[in-house]
Amino acid sequence: MRKIRIFGFLALLTTSALSFQSIQAQVKVISLEQSLPSGSVNPDLSETTIELNPGKRVVYNVVKPSLLYYPAKNNTSGTSVIIAPGGALQLLSIDNEGINVAAYLNENGVDAFVLKYSLVPTIKDVNAELQENFFTTDAKRDSMISTIIPYAMKDGLAAISYVRKNAAEYGLNPNRIGFMGFSAGGTVALSVAFNGNNENRADFLAAIYPWIGELGGNVPKEKTPAFLVVANDDPLKLVPQSMKIFSKWQEAGQPVEFHIYGKGGHGFGADRNYAPTDGWLSAFVNWLGGEGLLWPENPQGYMARMTYRDMLRMQTAQEESKKTDWPNLGRYLRENQALAGTNRDQAVVFFGNSITENWVRYDNSFFEKNRFIGRGIGGQTTSQMLVRFRQDVVNLHPAAVVILAGTNDIAENTGPISVENIAGNIISMAEIAKANGIQPIICAVMPVYQYSWNKTVEPVAKILSLNRMLKEYAEENNISFVDFYTPFVDERGGLPEKYSSDGVHPNIECYKIMEELVGKELIKKKIREQID
Repeated sequence: MRKIRIFGFLALLTTSALSFQSIQAQVKVISLEQSLPSGSVNPDLSETTIELNPGKRVVYNVVKPSLLYYPAKNNTSGTSVIIAPGGALQLLSIDNEGINVAAYLNENGVDAFVLKYSLVPTIKDVNAELQENFFTTDAKRDSMISTIIPYAMKDGLAAISYVRKNAAEYGLNPNRIGFMGFSAGGTVALSVAFNGNNENRADFLAAIYPWIGELGGNVPKEKTPAFLVVANDDPLKLVPQSMKIFSKWQEAGQPVEFHIYGKGGHGFGADRNYAPTDGWLSAFVNWLGGEGLLWPENPQGYMARMTYRDMLRMQTAQEESKKTDWPNLGRYLRENQALAGTNRDQAVVFFGNSITENWVRYDNSFFEKNRFIGRGIGGQTTSQMLVRFRQDVVNLHPAAVVILAGTNDIAENTGPISVENIAGNIISMAEIAKANGIQPIICAVMPVYQYSWNKTVEPVAKILSLNRMLKEYAEENNISFVDFYTPFVDERGGLPEKYSSDGVHPNIECYKIMEELVGKELIKKKIREQID
């Protein structure tokens, strides 16, 4: 093994880290089977975490491997990544190369598992022993490394096996499990990639400034995309190591992307160092998207009608629109102008979000035959809808407005909001309608067990509470209330597959029942004599 030094790693312990405090509350600790031989572990040693600098913790004396699980809010692809922090095989840079990376992946729709793998034991002071062990003779260092790497690799393989076996429990795709490693963790990642089998192989690999000393060298025969990152000024001189891995993947005909940044040193991890390497995490997410790993393997519902690139275009347009038109007043501007001067005494506006917008698309004849006007905008919350209520409802002078809203608020599309405030927004719409001679028809929020784009939200109880508030208000004020909850809810409190492909958006069979329910209310209130 070539002689290397770790002063670059020691330097990383003193740099500043990004703060991701909110992610701490979501962690789940998963114990893995110990890979070290029985009796080889000093019983006086125990896993220890210390904070060398604010926001810069390290872990040492890991003798019982474990995973820290961090779920994404909006994982629609089922993709997950196991992260092996670096630390010269004696400690783990748990924040900078673990938890903070997990936080970034979570924000971009990827579940993350931070791996605490077997390390060389620390008897006294971790900094002193790190210096002693790795600035000493090659023979001693090589012996320690060769002893521990096989067990660290076993921990990595066990982590993949665990995630694959339990993928359904976490709502993940068992064929989209990646392994990412930093420095010594990169050594573990490469060893895992070279030695996996059908049960514990990585589906894709990310080696970030990987250290030297991996076990094996045969590139997997199965498709295994790889993403490699290193800085040209890495004091450990690790560019050749990454170039070697790149060549292996390229020669094997495997997908591979390789970034050599001019500056960034070693151990940059998730830190913001104001160096070119600050962009590597964004590049990694873009790479995942390009490999199809940020899109469902078998897209359902609205996602079946678009591609990942379509979604990126839409998101870009939405972000730009929010800067100039947060409530999306421009969405129906032309349609509203076209209605100016027409007789709408018996018209009914259906006002809502994607459920209303899709309704017009799925059964346009229902709207055309009855002179109904659809004013739904996908993704909108009641706060946005309240702003555009005058333009898209009041100014059209309809006889009635069917208000179906609130589910995106519960999904926190525009941030957290209380159930009381959601109800308040809907009630404000109803009161504005009444003040302008328009009969409001409030609809119950449809059942949802889980939002695919925000799995951290537990919607069942909130939807029940919101519907109760809306129904009570409607009864007390003699306002129509259409129950879109009771006829569809299943035993979980969600929308069953019979009525939806994604558990949120109705299918045509569901819409037909909804049409009957709202039609009865319109006839009852003498807004319509019949509904086609």
